[in-house]
Amino acid sequence: MNTLLRRHLLRPLNRRPRQLVEQSSLARAIERLEGQALGAHVLVQLRPKLRALKKGRKRGSWSDPDRAREMVSTVLILYASRTISISDFVFFASAPVAYVHDERITNGVYAAELDPIERRIIEIEKEHGLTEA
Repeated sequence: MNTLLRRHLLRPLNRRPRQLVEQSSLARAIERLEGQALGAHVLVQLRPKLRALKKGRKRGSWSDPDRAREMVSTVLILYASRTISISDFVFFASAPVAYVHDERITNGVYAAELDPIERRIIEIEKEHGLTEA
């Protein structure tokens, strides 16, 4: 092996210079750790409620707004304690809300607002020959 190359490869590694941490990033890190600790503490107290929530399921409960609120707050605590990831949080927090609105749309709760829009869409489709009628 070339002596110059060998000397270069065997020399000590350069240490990374120490840099001072910005106060804002340090404060964010501490807030995150505090949130995680608080979430873990609340999660321990919430376990009986989670079991009751799981046992208390009944047919059609997925469309109950109160149950959806409980689910979203539970998922928020799970995320705060870092038990679930952000993608899990987004899915599990939005699914109960979507179920409630799906049920409300199916039952015609929003019919007064959606019917004029639907009629206008049908008119536009007919004007441009997009439907058979």
